[in-house]
Amino acid sequence: MSRPSRGTIKWLRNIADPGKYCWHARWTRSDRTRTKWHALDPDIPEDDEDGARRAAASLAPVAKATTKDGVGETVAKFAGRWLAQRPAKTRRDNASHLETHVLPIIGHRSILTLSAAHGDDLVAALDRKIAEGTMGDKTARNVWGTVKRMLRDAAHAKPAAGLRCIEANPFRDVMPPERSRVRKSLQFLYPSEFLAFVSCPHVPRRWKRNAAIAVYLGLRDGEQRALRWKHVDLEHVIVNVCEVFDQTTNATREGTKTGAARSVPIPQPLRPLLDSMHEAAEGSGLVCQGIYSQRAMARGLRTWLKKAGVDRTELHARTSVSLPIRWHDLRATCGTWMAVDGRSATEIRDTLGHTQVNMTDKYLRNASAVRGGNFGAPFPALPPDLIRHSSVNDETRSSNLPYSNEFLRGGRDSNPRPPA
Repeated sequence: MSRPSRGTIKWLRNIADPGKYCWHARWTRSDRTRTKWHALDPDIPEDDEDGARRAAASLAPVAKATTKDGVGETVAKFAGRWLAQRPAKTRRDNASHLETHVLPIIGHRSILTLSAAHGDDLVAALDRKIAEGTMGDKTARNVWGTVKRMLRDAAHAKPAAGLRCIEANPFRDVMPPERSRVRKSLQFLYPSEFLAFVSCPHVPRRWKRNAAIAVYLGLRDGEQRALRWKHVDLEHVIVNVCEVFDQTTNATREGTKTGAARSVPIPQPLRPLLDSMHEAAEGSGLVCQGIYSQRAMARGLRTWLKKAGVDRTELHARTSVSLPIRWHDLRATCGTWMAVDGRSATEIRDTLGHTQVNMTDKYLRNASAVRGGNFGAPFPALPPDLIRHSSVNDETRSSNLPYSNEFLRGGRDSNPRPPA
C-alpha cells in the first residue's frame, strides 16, 4: 500500500496579503502533476510546523482527486486507491463487483462530479440484469453495497487514509436494486437417496465420508474444512465447532460465521465412522480430506449422485425457481431431517448455529410438506463398508474409477483442478 499524499509545506509570502507571510502547501494530483502553492490558515504561527503539516494533510485527499485539466480523478482511478486499502477478506469481491458491474458504467466519470442521477443509472443497469436473469438480486445488492461503501469512504474516511475527497455520498438517497419476488428453493436429499450415495461402490470413499459428516453434523462448508480431531470429543460424543476456513485468506481462523462457537452432538449412527477415522488418523490433523473449491464440491456431488443412480430432476436441474443441489445443501438436508424427526426449532437452531429461530423456518416448512409421504427414516445407519478402515488399495481403486477426477480438471473454479 502506498503512503497517502500529505503535501509539501513552505513558509512563503501571502499572495492575498503581500505584507504578511504564512504557511503554504502543494500536493501531487492523481495525474502526477503538482498543484500551485496554496495558502493555509494564516493563524498558524511560523514555529508551528507540525500544525501546518496537519493542515496540509487534511486537504491532501481533495487535491489528490483533482487533475491539471480540472476534470478531476475518475471513479476508476479512485477505486484503485480505495481497493488498495480494503481488507484482504473483502478486496477480491469488491474488485470483482467494481470491474464487472460498476466501472463500465461510471468508471470514466470524475469522483468529484458524481450525482444521484449517476447512481440511478447504475441501479437501472443492475435491475436490467436481474430482469434478464443474468444476475441474482442478492448479487446486485452486494454490488450496490460495495459502491455505497466506496463513496461513503470518499466522503467520511479517516483523514489518515487519504481517501476523503467529497463532502457527501452522492448515492446516499438512491434507491437500491429491486428484490426479486421469486425465492429460489434449495434442495435436500431423502434418506434413501443418501443411502444410495454412501453405499455406491463407484463413489470414492472420501466423498462418501465427507458427505456423511456434512449431513449428520450440519456443518457449514468452512466449518467442515477447518474441523480437526482435537475438536471431536468422542468420549462425550460432542463436536466443538470453533474454527472456520476462510477461502479468501486461505487460512483457518477462530470463530464461526456468526462469531460464536457451538457444540454439536454426534448422532449415534455417525459415531462408528468417526471412531474408525479417528483411529486411522491417530487422532491428529484434519477430519475431512479431499475437499476442493466450493464449486468443485457442488459439481462433484452432482456427478457422484448420478453415478449412484440418484438422478431426481430437482437435484440436477437449474430453473427460474430452483437451484441444483450444492454441497451446502447437505447442511439443509441435516436441518430438514431434524425437523422431520420432530426436533424443536430451538434444537435445530442450536445445532446449525443460527442466530434466530426464524432462520429454521424453512426446514420446518420442508418437513411439513414431506412428512406425510414416503420420506424414510432420518439419520439411518451407515453401511459397514463405509465405516471399516480404508487401505492404500481402497484409495488407489477410488482414484482410478471412471470420472473420478474428470469434473476437477482445469484451472478455474468453473472448471477446477485438485491441488498439486
